[in-house]
Amino acid sequence: MGDIYRLLGTNVQIIALIDGVFHSEQSVWHRELLEAVDAGIRVIGASSMGALRAVELNGLGVEGHGTVFDWYRDGVVERDDEVALQHGDADSGYCPLSEPLVNVRATMSEIVGSGLITTADAQGLLDYATRLYYPQRSLPALLDSPTCRNWSAARRRQLLGQLRARRRDIKRDDAISLLSHLAVAPQCLESRAPTAIGSPIYRRVALSFRSIGGVSGAILLSQLDDRPACLAERRRAVIASWLLAAWAREMGVSCPEKVVAVHRERWRNRHEIGDV
Repeated sequence: MGDIYRLLGTNVQIIALIDGVFHSEQSVWHRELLEAVDAGIRVIGASSMGALRAVELNGLGVEGHGTVFDWYRDGVVERDDEVALQHGDADSGYCPLSEPLVNVRATMSEIVGSGLITTADAQGLLDYATRLYYPQRSLPALLDSPTCRNWSAARRRQLLGQLRARRRDIKRDDAISLLSHLAVAPQCLESRAPTAIGSPIYRRVALSFRSIGGVSGAILLSQLDDRPACLAERRRAVIASWLLAAWAREMGVSCPEKVVAVHRERWRNRHEIGDV
């Protein structure tokens, strides 16, 4: 978090976001990626956290690349832990200590074609890997799944050998694909396609309202497109409401039920709705 902010104003033209840390540090923030887009920098995400952020912000100007991005975009995978990886520290060269679930999925597709296991067996192994906490996922761990428990030792060894021989690291493949593309075809990235969202300030306000006020971005943007003059007023209202709510949570302040009832009744009468 903050690394993208430090690139603003440095004449960087393209940012390739591939991976990042979490748990131990704050992850790269959505807002800083949008600030980069607003500054005219092309932001492309792939592989791991880059694919996640690209899907989350795809309609707001951040682009995606690669298989993992496609899987998230198309609904093949949904959970953040699909790309999560336990690894060592800098002294170990960030040695991987677990297997990302997206790699397990890709590897299963490879070995089903070998005839060693059936599609049903592959699905059973994948379901077991999905239930594991991400640091516990590994290829050897799959041999403890219900699918393999009644297999002979020889068959289990054979499966492990096939898993290792046919292992797919699609996170690595996607990273290499994006960097290779940028290295050999930078001219393809000179012109940015216009976004459907409109101006940068609309993107920021839409994101604010979605996260704070529960208003969909499409509804808000349609209102602002019709009445641009209301933008400043809406922004002030959002900021004031957010600060007041944050202060109330911090101080443990809540609204008395009688006051809530009065405002609920006023709202109901104003909108002529009998049952709220």
